[in-house]
Amino acid sequence: MRFNPTKRNTMKICSINITVIVALRVCGVLLEEVEYAKYLGVTISNNLEWGNHVDVTARKASNTLNVLKRNLKYCPKQANRQHT
Repeated sequence: MRFNPTKRNTMKICSINITVIVALRVCGVLLEEVEYAKYLGVTISNNLEWGNHVDVTARKASNTLNVLKRNLKYCPKQANRQHT
């Protein structure tokens, strides 16, 4: 299987702060170490906390709500009626 090593990164997952420096190379390219990575739609952090994933998900939901609010004012009243 072939892949582009410039699109890959590494993440050290640990519950305590360890200062071990490990440089990984693939096909001669040094892989960047990151604190957060998205995998199968879930943002994973190096300390396995959910804060960043929740922030990203809430931001996407807020953006979608804002798009709906902006565009519903141009819809006919029948389509814009709120259901209670």
